[in-house]
Amino acid sequence: MTGDLDQDGIDDLAILYTLEGIGGGGNNYSSFLAVFLRTEEGLKFSSDILVGGKSSRSLSFKSIENGVITFDTRFSTIREDGTWDPSCCPSGEGEAFYVLFYGELRELNVAEAAPIDWKKVRKVMKAN
Repeated sequence: MTGDLDQDGIDDLAILYTLEGIGGGGNNYSSFLAVFLRTEEGLKFSSDILVGGKSSRSLSFKSIENGVITFDTRFSTIREDGTWDPSCCPSGEGEAFYVLFYGELRELNVAEAAPIDWKKVRKVMKAN
């Protein structure tokens, strides 16, 4: 997905990718987000981060707006009978928000993400 991630007015590139066999093989997988910034020389890798995986959450791109990458998410929840959703069929739904902060991807919580106040985001991220 493309969108301006570093507030320079030029669309950059965000890629969601999955690696299978993590942790010794089998059908385990982990999902990562990578960001490439557009420069005069072309696309340049900036950062990547683990964003989900089997039995944690799955993600699909929703948007890139105001420097924020937004994903729709699905995750396992506890059902009425007290058991967890099977990993094949998560029923929980939500959103995840990521920003490129001083060259590194960081996840935001909902309160930080909507609406984005970049001064507040930078202050919160510096504290962490």
